[in-house]
Amino acid sequence: MCGFVPLVPLLEPSALPSARAAQPGREAAKSKPTMGACLRKPPSAPVVIEPEDAPATALAADDLTKPPNALHVRIIRARDLPAVDTNLLSKNSSDPYVLLECCGERARTTTKKRELNPDYGEAFVLSRDEDEPLTLVVMDADVLSSDDVMCSCTIQIQGREPTKAWYDLTHNGEQKGRIQVVTHLVYDAVEFSERARLPPAGDGSRRANELCVVLRRAKNLRIADHSLIGQGSSDPFVVIRCDGASAQSRVVSKNLNPVFDELLSLRVEDGTAPISIEVRDKDMVGSDLLGRVELGAVGSLDASTDTWYQLDQQGAIRLSLRWRFSDQREPCWIEREEQRDRSVKLNELAVFLRGASGPKIGDPRSNKGVFAVLKCDGASGRTSGKTWDNEGRWNEGRWCCCAGCASVELTVWQRGQRTWRILVGHI
Repeated sequence: MCGFVPLVPLLEPSALPSARAAQPGREAAKSKPTMGACLRKPPSAPVVIEPEDAPATALAADDLTKPPNALHVRIIRARDLPAVDTNLLSKNSSDPYVLLECCGERARTTTKKRELNPDYGEAFVLSRDEDEPLTLVVMDADVLSSDDVMCSCTIQIQGREPTKAWYDLTHNGEQKGRIQVVTHLVYDAVEFSERARLPPAGDGSRRANELCVVLRRAKNLRIADHSLIGQGSSDPFVVIRCDGASAQSRVVSKNLNPVFDELLSLRVEDGTAPISIEVRDKDMVGSDLLGRVELGAVGSLDASTDTWYQLDQQGAIRLSLRWRFSDQREPCWIEREEQRDRSVKLNELAVFLRGASGPKIGDPRSNKGVFAVLKCDGASGRTSGKTWDNEGRWNEGRWCCCAGCASVELTVWQRGQRTWRILVGHI
């Protein structure tokens, strides 16, 4: 005698309290389509399925005096979906859910078990800052393998009035059902406020010392990770370099059109220093360059507005920049100097190591090739090891040592193999 034990997924997609605050979930990570970075899920409020012939109603308030920035979408129902799951004991069926994508941002509905005519009644909000269509992909959820693509459709958004309509779903040129959707393009003040924004310009009378960069998203990036199954993808992140400082974004896994929406900042004091932006692919060991763009001197920035920049290899990146003064970037020893008691004898030497000129030095394969040692009045201190960068600037902050101060000696060393080191020069 033999029996059949039904296999049940261990984790069902749980509805999050807010569609806006939803984060990428594990269940969607194995889906075949590589879409946006932000996976949003419907709220946990009770689902109300409206009649098919009900008129389209506004999904959100709109301010017509401002350009639209959000696309509200309501997935109502789907009909006549294909059956992709075979069953020996019962009628063939599917476990459908709907993936939504617009401007690189992604959302998904809940999964309807063994249903070819599912009712959803689920609403979403996607950021939309360009004239791009809405893509819907109906997927079949599987437990032991990757989810299957059942059918899809593309919806062109025209105008700012709410639109309710049926759309044909196709796969490989054949119709595979239909789906009823409400779309409403609006200016959403809440949606806009939740996006990363540049900080204010700061005190204009003080010398600028901070570069702020808002990374929006990238598109059409090069495939760096090829796969025997599927089309391949990349795991992009962004590195910003300027004036010997650098900042790095988070990694967006398996995405050629990532949405970052992230604010990065780094200390920059030299207005002539160029800005280098690199998009890289994260690997288990190291990273690969996907593309680079040079933006020129930081002091010549036209602050604020989002701009697309073409990468030298493939694709583009959208960001906004501002060079400003920040109190948080002032060295602590400068603050102490301004506040010190002038009647007290000095007992500390503060050194801020900015850069050097001369030929490039250091092992290009190492990040710990070159270091400096400061000696004064019997005390000493050293920097951490750094690689000499392309501009000949030192990637180092500030450090202090006690001082008498009879003499000061600064030496620069290049680290060799094992314990060997080579004297580069001294002052």
